[in-house]
Amino acid sequence: MEAITVEPKVLSPEAYLEAERSGSREDYGKFEYHNGELIEMGGATKEHNRVSSNLSGLLWQSLINTSYEVFHSDMRTYSPSTNSYFYPDLVVSQGEAQFKDDEFDNLVNPALVIEILSKSTSAKDRGVKFAGYRSIDTLQEYLLVASQQKQIEYYQRQQQNEWKLIIFQQDADELSLLDDQVKLKLGDIYRNVLVR
Repeated sequence: MEAITVEPKVLSPEAYLEAERSGSREDYGKFEYHNGELIEMGGATKEHNRVSSNLSGLLWQSLINTSYEVFHSDMRTYSPSTNSYFYPDLVVSQGEAQFKDDEFDNLVNPALVIEILSKSTSAKDRGVKFAGYRSIDTLQEYLLVASQQKQIEYYQRQQQNEWKLIIFQQDADELSLLDDQVKLKLGDIYRNVLVR
């Protein structure tokens, strides 16, 4: 028997946003959009949620009296050069948050993007998504936070197309983010998270 191949459905950005904004997400799930193709978002594990909650609380506490604003996983971030809309696990803007249009749901000026890795998302987070995020001029830092093991990959913009990578793996390791506005210990990020 011959295998049947199904071509992926290609949507316009306008059709994607209309579907996302229509409130029908509960019926079909949550999707990101990259160059005409939909990328389905899966559910999160207990470890993923704990890491996300820990990071969210630590960032909020560190940035409460600053010009930075923390957004959670329902804030889409737009990458114009790759024509993509992504849902980072956490995203931080500096100064007034700026949006693509008057719906105020597509952030265009992230300073820090955080993705929490899983087996099913790590390739996209390191590939397609990082390429999209890198093209956003305001982005200065990108964190890939493992949820299956204790490890953070910290990317910091050096120049327009040059990024420095530092890997953190010990509880006592301290990350300094957003021009030293935030200092996070790895042990606090992974508090109550069962990882290797």
